[in-house]
Amino acid sequence: MAQNALVSQTLKKTITSFELWCYRRILKIKWTDMVPNTEVLSVMKLGTPVLLKQIMCRQSQFLVMWPEDQLEKN
Repeated sequence: MAQNALVSQTLKKTITSFELWCYRRILKIKWTDMVPNTEVLSVMKLGTPVLLKQIMCRQSQFLVMWPEDQLEKN
């Protein structure tokens, strides 16, 4: 199974949006302030959102533990 097939584009966008929403809450940035995502990430000292990468990494580690024939039964 490919990693990208397990997470749809819509879900990727939702996870990234949630992560940025959390950062904005932490920094107490109002939605009316019109602060771009790049500025939020730079204030958090991040180049790119990291939550999706961590989810994908852990998902692939989890899938390695299970035999492939059991995954396809479900």
